[in-house]
Amino acid sequence: MTNKQKYKGLVLLGDRHAEVREFPYSEPKTGEILIQMKAAGICGSDLHFYRNTPEELGIRRAVVIGHEPSGIVEKVGPGVSIFRPGDRIAVNHTLGCNHCEYCLAGETALCSENVGIAAAGFGGDAEYALMPANTCFHLPQELSFIEGTFIACTGATVYNALRKLKPSGRDKLVVFGLGPVGLSAVLVGKALGATIFGVDVIPERLEMAKMLGVSEVINASETNPIEAVQSLTEGKGVELALETSGSPVAQSDAVDILRP
Repeated sequence: MTNKQKYKGLVLLGDRHAEVREFPYSEPKTGEILIQMKAAGICGSDLHFYRNTPEELGIRRAVVIGHEPSGIVEKVGPGVSIFRPGDRIAVNHTLGCNHCEYCLAGETALCSENVGIAAAGFGGDAEYALMPANTCFHLPQELSFIEGTFIACTGATVYNALRKLKPSGRDKLVVFGLGPVGLSAVLVGKALGATIFGVDVIPERLEMAKMLGVSEVINASETNPIEAVQSLTEGKGVELALETSGSPVAQSDAVDILRP
């Protein structure tokens, strides 16, 4: 256990300014654990906040950011029984109220009081962090801490969506948007057996999708995605589509591209 009195963490100040600051250690309270952080991902939402003005940052200003962390349990607070010091863990990126129907069903992202862990004051871009134990999960030894950050946000988001689609080796899946979430969908979709087509307008993302094993890539700035998929499927369309870009055009295409 550390004997330090302070730890370092990254905070956002607004207008593309960030700063490493020192924070005092705190003992974990009931239901909390103290984690020595080993890795933390940078999410697209972090970049949005980085570009915000101080006023736009609001409660996120000058608090430790980061909602995709993994690390080692340093100390557990009262009432925590599922974790012990030395456990390898990753942290789910959201907190719910813990008592509504969605939280009780494990769907904290649907909770009306849902908030990101950093906004709630539990940011992971630091040497150490206190976290509510009920938002943490054990990280298997065969997975690295970096892989744990993937599971903590992007990977879990994608897996939950694909779990509902239930892709198999019989299915063709079109992924619209090949940013971090879309590329993660490529990896998970392939692991579940589907044949993947990828759609984007950025050449570098299309190339990355090829490297990850996409069967066909479609540059939507040059080719109509619906026509391209119809050509690839003998006019039948595909069984599944996942839209990750937020584009209204892509959302419409994702519906129209499905086979009857």
